[in-house]
Amino acid sequence: MSRTKWIVGLVLVGCTAGGGSCIGGDTDTEDTDDTDTQDTDTDTVPCPTVGTSGERIACIVALDGDVAAGFSFYDLVCAACHCDNGVGGCSLSDPPAADLTASVLSEENVVAFVLAGSEGTDMDSYAPYPNQQLSDVTTYVLETFISP
Repeated sequence: MSRTKWIVGLVLVGCTAGGGSCIGGDTDTEDTDDTDTQDTDTDTVPCPTVGTSGERIACIVALDGDVAAGFSFYDLVCAACHCDNGVGGCSLSDPPAADLTASVLSEENVVAFVLAGSEGTDMDSYAPYPNQQLSDVTTYVLETFISP
């Protein structure tokens, strides 16, 4: 698809350039509408940008996370409890924050935890944050602590 058609596609699904709330259009893997053209997929639905649904998790996982941007978010928001090195226990939270270096979670599980938080702990829900920002921080966590 040409760059012009890609940009037009983003506008058609309600995405905003640079706003962090855009997943990038069509997230399905096949064209299920009745058109025969390759350039038009009218069954396109934008990814959810609120909530903790499986569809939103899949959309965030499908994004290309930026490790440098993820580090910035982690350093500002997560490191106070999970420590700079990801081992957890850096705050007075009870129970202590999880040791990310000992985790064997999949990318989908990490995104789900970040979106929903963890009941009974100090791990808040970060669902209000833009999908791209959540992708960035989960990519950083995965590449730095979980599967280095």
